[in-house]
Amino acid sequence: MAQCTLYRVGIHRELGDVDRALAYAARLDAAVLPTPERRARVATDTARALLAAGDVPAAFAQLQRVEQAAPQEARRPSVQALTTEASARRSDLPGITAFARRTAPPRSTT
Repeated sequence: MAQCTLYRVGIHRELGDVDRALAYAARLDAAVLPTPERRARVATDTARALLAAGDVPAAFAQLQRVEQAAPQEARRPSVQALTTEASARRSDLPGITAFARRTAPPRSTT
């Protein structure tokens, strides 16, 4: 059931029904999801919905949950784009610049 709810968060956000996406996210206990990647996924989808709703501080909190659940997921290009958007919209949020640097993909030395 939790995995269905996880997908509902993303589906409703994609359909433009941010309120419904956030309602599903609020009901979901990420701890019951079977893998760290699934827990990171729900945080990512929730962050997308929160950004769409204009709640940048809450979106940033979700991005931090992505890193806590599965650090490698916070380095994905799609999550990097969310981090960049949150940082551009609210660069004054405590820790957002450090988070963006910490989760940035490693630079190539070539």
